[in-house]
Amino acid sequence: MKTFKTIAIILVLILIGINAKSQYKPLLLNQYKWNVNVSNQGNNITEQYRVDADTIMFNQIWKKIKMISTQNPNFINKFFLREDTITKKIYAMNPGQAPHLYFDFDANINDTLLLYNLIYNEIDTFLVFNKSLIMTCDSIYRNSLRISNISHLFSFEIWIEGVGSTNGLYYGNKLQYLNSIVTRLEASCYNNQLVYNGGDLEFNYCSFNIGINETEINSTKIYPNPASDYIYIENIKEKARIEIYNMSGIIQLTADANGDSNINIRNLPDGLYLIKIQTDSNIAIKKLLKQ
Repeated sequence: MKTFKTIAIILVLILIGINAKSQYKPLLLNQYKWNVNVSNQGNNITEQYRVDADTIMFNQIWKKIKMISTQNPNFINKFFLREDTITKKIYAMNPGQAPHLYFDFDANINDTLLLYNLIYNEIDTFLVFNKSLIMTCDSIYRNSLRISNISHLFSFEIWIEGVGSTNGLYYGNKLQYLNSIVTRLEASCYNNQLVYNGGDLEFNYCSFNIGINETEINSTKIYPNPASDYIYIENIKEKARIEIYNMSGIIQLTADANGDSNINIRNLPDGLYLIKIQTDSNIAIKKLLKQ
């Protein structure tokens, strides 16, 4: 009898696990942001996308997506996405344009999809040639689809449920090789927690925010680096807030500075960290290796 109960419990736990893995993971959540690397003929910039606000269009609720670039923090680009969590589909449109299918996470292998491209404002046919479950950085299982343009099957991109395209949120269904601009989703973060890491860990930090008056203070110096016990921060010209983050975007230490300062890091585990130094007018982001 005990053996039967034990088997029954194990089966229930397995079913719960399978159900958790199969549940749809939504994309358009508040507090979500995406950092995208854009390379154009050797020039690299970072674009950051955030869910901005709800708006009503076509008698439906759409999410306004805001993009800010390191190239020009004063310029803000906007487009719109709508998510149907029942059908697992996401629709997109540029301002003044009609809505079209953008992602379909309910699609299966060998399905053909008519998909919208926000950059060129056009529709093309794509083939799903792989679908699998993957675990992202937040230890959550998500559906992953590999798609390819029907006319160029040797070029593909990857969608991840709750993350979007690995080309970047704005660059879905884009043929990379047909354009001099190459894009890559470096990181997606929800509530300052890393969800997806697609590039160099040193640059995929969820604490990074692009915006007006958010620039790097090149004159600020941190030494020694690597460090074991203390770090010294020089050339702080005004009152500043110092925050030390691990590579998952979680704050490990905070301190207030009013000029040059030293910080005890002895209790931090060895590894790579990011130091954010924020004043009333600027933000500096520095890397630190604790060993």
